Amino acid sequence: DVWVPPFDWLGIDLPEMDVMRSTGEHMWSYNCAYTSSRPIGPNIKNINLLYEFRMAALTAFRYGASGIGYWCYNAGRENPWSRIRLEYNLVYPGRTKPVTSRRWEAVREGIEDYRILAALRETLAAGGERLSKDVRDKIEYLLQVSLPCLIDPAFETVRFGYSREAIEHVANSTKMQAFRQEMMACVKAVLQ
Repeated sequence: DVWVPPFDWLGIDLPEMDVMRSTGEHMWSYNCAYTSSRPIGPNIKNINLLYEFRMAALTAFRYGASGIGYWCYNAGRENPWSRIRLEYNLVYPGRTKPVTSRRWEAVREGIEDYRILAALRETLAAGGERLSKDVRDKIEYLLQVSLPCLIDPAFETVRFGYSREAIEHVANSTKMQAFRQEMMACVKAVLQ
């Protein structure tokens, strides 16, 4: 079985989350609210791309989930290439195959980041003693300090309904790039 709480429950101390976590079963997250949309509504083209899509897998990793899901990947009867009422698509119909959106590419990059973090965590747990203290410290800092510093302010800013400007102050490409560089430096250190 897989527990699938709403995305915006992951970082909150709720009795329901305690029950889900206590079972030891897989936990994914599901996003159908798109809470960073300002104004709030179904138009996912008007949201913080980094928070909702690129950081979603990192948020799942941070709060103990092993998967992410969205409403929706590709749905609706309206032509998504024109103006439509509900813009949820992450991909668009193409002539021979789906055409990906920036949102879908951000999801893909976020999943890649998740996999790298999981590999670093597993390397630390499985054979941390073979790594130098400096490398272990770098990975532990990334997982215990840098990741929470990236995710928690964004999660809380969205959770409390702050403005789009406030969201973009804490969830922006500069912070994401710095985190990714630190993460890749850890990978490089492990491989040396």
